Amino acid sequence: MLWLLDRLILKEPLPVRECLRELRKIVKEKFDKQVYPMGGLMRSPPKRRDLEEFSKRVKLLKAAEKAFDKCDMEKGESLIDQAFSIK
Repeated sequence: MLWLLDRLILKEPLPVRECLRELRKIVKEKFDKQVYPMGGLMRSPPKRRDLEEFSKRVKLLKAAEKAFDKCDMEKGESLIDQAFSIK
């Protein structure tokens, strides 16, 4: 959700950007306080690095989709492998 809001903030008209920035702030605060059960309780707010990795995966998956549309299965599969190997 934060990744999507970051993208929208870049593209929308100025008055809408201000609203989106405020929404992003609220959402981030909520995520930062969220407790995730993973073998016990832990806090796990998303970091900038997490958003950047997600963005890379989205780009690779979109490129894979284009490759599959062109029937280039080898390239598409390679791009999918790359997307899921990002750490």
